[in-house]
Amino acid sequence: MILKNKKVSYLDKGTTLLGAFEELPFLNHGIIEGIKESYLFTYTDGLVEARNNNDEEMGIERVSEIVSDNIKYTPDVVHGVLMNNLDRFRENQRFPDDITLLSIKFNK
Repeated sequence: MILKNKKVSYLDKGTTLLGAFEELPFLNHGIIEGIKESYLFTYTDGLVEARNNNDEEMGIERVSEIVSDNIKYTPDVVHGVLMNNLDRFRENQRFPDDITLLSIKFNK
């Protein structure tokens, strides 16, 4: 997702699962312009698919809100806040999958 001025845009181009095929069967490209002063946040599906004791998923909406509320900070702080929120959300549930976060903050 790309965040700029509290607006979230989702990156919906791409490919299938990474690592599942020797060669990617397809790859769709997209162009995003005007990324100055924006924030790129990428993640693996383990983040949004983590569940709590009520079997609710963390979900993209919750993740988007947490990231959006904290983009004034450095990526390491955003990741820490997000993981703390995830730990509270999932209560005592185990992680169903690995989680990887990658963020880039584009300045002027």
